[in-house]
Amino acid sequence: MQKTSSYEEKKFYGTWRSETGYFEYIFYSNESCKIQDTWASWEIKNEKIIITFHGENRINTSDYTFSNDDNILTIAGMKFIKQ
Repeated sequence: MQKTSSYEEKKFYGTWRSETGYFEYIFYSNESCKIQDTWASWEIKNEKIIITFHGENRINTSDYTFSNDDNILTIAGMKFIKQ
Protein backbone atom coordinates (compact mmCIF):
# COMPACT_ATOMS: atom_id res chain seq x y z
CA MET A 1 0.00 0.00 0.00
CA GLN A 2 1.36 3.41 -0.98
CA LYS A 3 1.87 5.98 1.74
CA THR A 4 -0.18 9.20 1.51
CA SER A 5 1.98 12.31 1.63
CA SER A 6 1.30 14.87 4.32
CA TYR A 7 0.85 18.57 3.65
CA GLU A 8 4.27 19.14 5.24
CA GLU A 9 5.96 16.63 2.91
CA LYS A 10 4.32 18.15 -0.17
CA LYS A 11 5.91 21.52 0.63
CA PHE A 12 9.31 19.94 -0.12
CA TYR A 13 8.44 18.72 -3.64
CA GLY A 14 10.38 20.38 -6.44
CA THR A 15 13.72 22.06 -6.95
CA TRP A 16 15.42 24.16 -4.29
CA ARG A 17 18.59 26.18 -4.93
CA SER A 18 20.84 27.68 -2.26
CA GLU A 19 21.09 31.45 -2.00
CA THR A 20 24.60 31.23 -3.45
CA GLY A 21 23.35 29.08 -6.34
CA TYR A 22 25.95 26.41 -5.58
CA PHE A 23 23.81 23.72 -3.92
CA GLU A 24 20.62 22.23 -5.31
CA TYR A 25 18.08 19.81 -3.85
CA ILE A 26 15.34 18.16 -5.90
CA PHE A 27 12.69 16.43 -3.78
CA TYR A 28 10.35 13.93 -5.45
CA SER A 29 6.99 12.63 -4.22
CA ASN A 30 8.28 9.02 -4.17
CA GLU A 31 10.60 9.96 -1.26
CA SER A 32 13.70 10.10 -3.45
CA CYS A 33 15.80 13.20 -3.86
CA LYS A 34 18.81 14.39 -5.77
CA ILE A 35 21.42 16.55 -4.07
CA GLN A 36 23.82 17.87 -6.66
CA ASP A 37 24.56 14.62 -8.54
CA THR A 38 23.92 12.27 -5.62
CA TRP A 39 20.72 10.24 -5.22
CA ALA A 40 19.20 9.75 -1.80
CA SER A 41 15.89 9.07 -0.09
CA TRP A 42 14.18 11.41 2.35
CA GLU A 43 11.48 11.43 4.99
CA ILE A 44 10.05 13.73 7.63
CA LYS A 45 10.07 12.29 11.13
CA ASN A 46 9.74 14.00 14.50
CA GLU A 47 9.79 17.42 12.78
CA LYS A 48 13.19 16.75 11.16
CA ILE A 49 14.25 15.84 7.65
CA ILE A 50 16.16 12.58 7.35
CA ILE A 51 18.22 12.07 4.20
CA THR A 52 19.73 8.65 3.48
CA PHE A 53 22.42 8.70 0.80
CA HIS A 54 22.35 5.70 -1.55
CA GLY A 55 25.52 3.64 -1.64
CA GLU A 56 27.28 5.75 0.99
CA ASN A 57 25.93 4.24 4.22
CA ARG A 58 25.33 7.80 5.44
CA ILE A 59 22.25 9.37 7.02
CA ASN A 60 21.81 13.09 7.77
CA THR A 61 19.14 14.25 10.22
CA SER A 62 18.53 18.00 10.23
CA ASP A 63 16.17 20.65 11.50
CA TYR A 64 14.27 22.53 8.82
CA THR A 65 11.89 25.48 8.52
CA PHE A 66 9.82 27.04 5.77
CA SER A 67 9.35 30.79 5.42
CA ASN A 68 8.22 33.42 2.91
CA ASP A 69 4.97 31.58 2.07
CA ASP A 70 6.88 28.26 1.82
CA ASN A 71 9.22 29.64 -0.86
CA ILE A 72 12.31 29.51 1.36
CA LEU A 73 13.45 26.28 2.96
CA THR A 74 16.16 26.35 5.61
CA ILE A 75 17.93 23.05 6.31
CA ALA A 76 20.59 22.96 9.02
CA GLY A 77 20.95 26.75 8.79
CA MET A 78 21.36 26.88 4.99
CA LYS A 79 18.65 28.70 3.00
CA PHE A 80 17.24 27.33 -0.26
CA ILE A 81 14.89 29.14 -2.64
CA LYS A 82 12.03 27.35 -4.43
CA GLN A 83 12.64 27.29 -8.19
